[in-house]
Amino acid sequence: MAQTNHNELAKIVRYAILGHEDYKNTWRIDILENASVITLIGSVPTKKDLIIVEDIAKQQEGVMSVVNELDIKSVQEGEDVVAKGYHIRILPPRR
Repeated sequence: MAQTNHNELAKIVRYAILGHEDYKNTWRIDILENASVITLIGSVPTKKDLIIVEDIAKQQEGVMSVVNELDIKSVQEGEDVVAKGYHIRILPPRR
């Protein structure tokens, strides 16, 4: 397997999530990459969404494993729903 640049896998996972037919702009996800391990942090409204996001990450070439730290949290009435992609972020590596 070819070595990827720093955060390349995180970018691939982000674009895969954003491009997925089930993507919802209520998903609040941070993506952390460390040695081909993707960590998903944040929240999605349903258990089904949580499983979809984890599966999307696992299916990306080069991802060795996925740590799912997503919570299930419904969007509250009146809470801002933002433009596509605003809440799917890539985090720098943990130190």
